[in-house]
Amino acid sequence: MSENPRFWGGLRLICGASDAIVIVGPTGSSAKTCGGQTYHSFFGFRHQYLPTHKDPVEEAAHLLKQPRWGPIKLRLARVRAILIDEVAMISAQRLDIMRQLIHLCQPWRSPACSFYPFGDFLQLRPPHGDLSFESTAWRQLFRDDMLELTRVHRQNDGDFVAVIRDARFGLCTEGMANLMRERTVVGAAYAKIETTVLHLLSKHKDVWRRNNKCLLRINPVPRPHDFIAVDGVEEDPDRDPTISKPILSVVTAATRAAALVECAAPMHVQHCLNELVMMKSNSKISLGLFHGNIGTIVSYSSSGAPIVRFENHRLPEKVARGADGLLDAGKDWLVAEITPVSFKARVWSVPGVIVVRLQVPPVLGWAMTVHRSQSLTLSQAVLDVGEAFEDCMVPTAFSRVSEKQRMCVKTFCGTRMRADVAAVQFYRDGRRL
Repeated sequence: MSENPRFWGGLRLICGASDAIVIVGPTGSSAKTCGGQTYHSFFGFRHQYLPTHKDPVEEAAHLLKQPRWGPIKLRLARVRAILIDEVAMISAQRLDIMRQLIHLCQPWRSPACSFYPFGDFLQLRPPHGDLSFESTAWRQLFRDDMLELTRVHRQNDGDFVAVIRDARFGLCTEGMANLMRERTVVGAAYAKIETTVLHLLSKHKDVWRRNNKCLLRINPVPRPHDFIAVDGVEEDPDRDPTISKPILSVVTAATRAAALVECAAPMHVQHCLNELVMMKSNSKISLGLFHGNIGTIVSYSSSGAPIVRFENHRLPEKVARGADGLLDAGKDWLVAEITPVSFKARVWSVPGVIVVRLQVPPVLGWAMTVHRSQSLTLSQAVLDVGEAFEDCMVPTAFSRVSEKQRMCVKTFCGTRMRADVAAVQFYRDGRRL
């Protein structure tokens, strides 16, 4: 987001009311960084939302007919400018729907809403759909024009920044090779950080293995009993009202399990004192915590809920102790009780039904996938990306850390560092303003 006061002053002068300018991001971490909210919450997209119409105009009209979109229409009608952070993580299809939602809600003959997308397309692609610059909305709004921002905020070291810049385009330069050799850790040096520093890996199965290996290392069996989820079914508040009311009793245990296959919270959550954990929800967003934050279990409450300390974390202003489980806080840390929350998943075989899983949001956090790390800034990390399999995965991983001295490398393969061809072409052909 631009820090230029002339930009903000001019935007406010054009848009008028403060609620006419909206800032959104694709994840809780990006929303916190840009000082806004997730685009899901602003536009009313539920978890696991999938369009039912291919045409974005038809899809937007369909959504706006749902009762829940009543108050959403009002805030969309007031928007005069929307700033989108990390736009590369938003698919082309979703961007088209967002634009149509705003267009359909705007008063007749009112000035068109202005879009200001920010982001880097030389990162991992959205999990579903095309890159947002391939959308109809992008071509109509911006054509091939772009304003290239050259200041890097996450890193300050010039050499480190240069390596990252080249790597974004798939170039494994001599500087990159030297950096990888310099930061590679083996033997006793690696043993010191193996169970204390977050690892970034390419595959989910390797994340699972590392987390369980570290758990056994710091707390061999017997361990405290696992947190076990409680699953149930409910009527989907966003169900199509033209369809008859669903019968919840027809949803079997097997159907519930199938719906929850990709649930962020597992049925069993292993845990112990001094364990690194990762938040898997935005349920503590009032404390500035979001999906992906790393903490350490320091104790348990009388009810058995984990009490977690989060380092390198600043509490939002005007949040008092006791609010949302907050127990204590300092300049750059906080301690909070993390109680179970609801995770929801749609039952596609029974329209109008959702499965609800009640589970604690922190899970084993010694490792995460590179995909999950996107948009995060990590204070320290170990890169284990020798088996990277996707374009832009390697530069995405090592650009998460602010200082190269805080980055360690376990595995790396230069031939796996590839750039996204379409994104490279976008930057080469784009007209700089």
